[in-house]
Amino acid sequence: MAGAAPRTEWLDDSFALDNKRFIVTGSDLAAFACEDQWPLKRPPLMLETNIPGIIAVGDTRAGSVKRVASAVGENSMAVHLVYRYLAECEDQLASTQQVPVVAAQATVLSAHSSHTLAT
Repeated sequence: MAGAAPRTEWLDDSFALDNKRFIVTGSDLAAFACEDQWPLKRPPLMLETNIPGIIAVGDTRAGSVKRVASAVGENSMAVHLVYRYLAECEDQLASTQQVPVVAAQATVLSAHSSHTLAT
């Protein structure tokens, strides 16, 4: 069955993975040791990995339904979450009165590819 094996070996050193090697996201991160390493004051966004701004969707995500329609829906949600994250970054930069934001980036990890969005 497609999606049954997450193929996330290359992410071992970077992301919180469950015992089946799926990427852990959102509030599920609280059950992992990485919770105390979360660098932000706010909790992770729904599909956000243990690295702020990196969103995991589709079959590689722990707890996903493993259906095409669900993956499509998660990708749609990811766009909203990425823009929310970018707006948060822009607000933080503006509040510190540093150099204006020229471009910010966030990455979406999906079962088939990764995408970088910029504003």
